[in-house]
Amino acid sequence: MTSKLSVWRYGAKLEDAYNAVHAYDLEKLKEADEKAGGAASSAKTAHEEADAVSKETDSIHKRPDTASGQLHMIEEQVRTQGPRWKLLEAHKDDFITALKPLAGQKFMVMYCGSFSSVTPEQFRLAQDLMSFLEPPNGVGAGRRWLMNSGNNEWHTCSHGASSAGGNLIVVSSTAGTSIKEAEVALWNEVNSN
Repeated sequence: MTSKLSVWRYGAKLEDAYNAVHAYDLEKLKEADEKAGGAASSAKTAHEEADAVSKETDSIHKRPDTASGQLHMIEEQVRTQGPRWKLLEAHKDDFITALKPLAGQKFMVMYCGSFSSVTPEQFRLAQDLMSFLEPPNGVGAGRRWLMNSGNNEWHTCSHGASSAGGNLIVVSSTAGTSIKEAEVALWNEVNSN
């Protein structure tokens, strides 16, 4: 027969083994918790970093659009503040098309002051106007406006008279309706671009 003492010893050993296994299990659970916590923390950090990268990427993608818009605005400012002849040449076909229905109108390009004081920009604009309104060789829209030849210097003009943009279109107050319509159309085309 087994003695009570032997049962007690086996029971104590069994309890010790159970406690050792339980302690081992607890240690492994603690390690797993720490690893899981570290993994969760790493995942959270990775998620935050991914969000930051996503925001930075969005910002980078918006930069070219913003820069393009700013460049367009700068180009527009340069165009509108730059030489008038560049705008007129860029929209030559529109200019000719708009004024072709008014063919037969007479016009004269005059320089404010003496011809010697004309800047290259003013001269180029005058040449374009004459070429587009009445082409020298009939190229393009055919016969359009009729240029009056004569003295193209307006000596009594003060430069201040044309300071509102540098282009002045003068029509007699007693001119007929068709002439006044042509004047408005010409003014609109010269100043529309």
